[in-house]
Amino acid sequence: MITTDMELTTRLEPDTDESDADESDAATRLRGRADTDETDADESDTDETVDSSLLELTDVLTVISNSRRRFLIHHLKRSESPVTIGDLSRQLAAWELDKPPELVSVSERKNMYNALAQTHVRRLVECGFVVERRDGIDLTPDARRIRIHLDIAPERDVPWSRYYLILGGFHLAVSVAVLAVAPSSGAIPIGAWGVFVAVSILASALAHRYYKKQMCIGEGDRPPELRHEL
Repeated sequence: MITTDMELTTRLEPDTDESDADESDAATRLRGRADTDETDADESDTDETVDSSLLELTDVLTVISNSRRRFLIHHLKRSESPVTIGDLSRQLAAWELDKPPELVSVSERKNMYNALAQTHVRRLVECGFVVERRDGIDLTPDARRIRIHLDIAPERDVPWSRYYLILGGFHLAVSVAVLAVAPSSGAIPIGAWGVFVAVSILASALAHRYYKKQMCIGEGDRPPELRHEL
């Protein structure tokens, strides 16, 4: 599991006046390249070989430093089959512009398509995150195995590490007081205090687990940074 704390920004690519033929050429360049030594029978049964080596941390950080690549990975993690760049461009444009996919214009989709085809998919392939197949692009097995959490914490928020430090300090202070006072006065039963401590820790852990799941790329309909209010 890789956790990162970053400033999230959205950058829009400039509109382009290129023709639809450019879009087709970009798609052609992105098709998987079959090994020249493979037979036609092998090509019909297998996709291009995927390097099974583990992803490098530097590559992971490079990939998730861009919002469009995070959106792309989120969409692919939620899909069980390869996705075409055309479908990706429409959905990513909708997320980036905060509008339903059916309201994305042709120019907006084309702008996203060119950015994905010319830059982002190529970078993801180089970093070992995606593989190009005949029917679209898909995550590599290593990319599907890792869980990427975004820790989006505005300055006014209390980080979870500080929260647990405060909670632990409170429990320790009250426990000392209970042990010092309870045997003589019986004001606070030690057993009841122990139950309170256990329940508070369990509730905190459940809340933390829910938060971490919400901030995981690939969980939920929308990318985590679009679901979190800053």
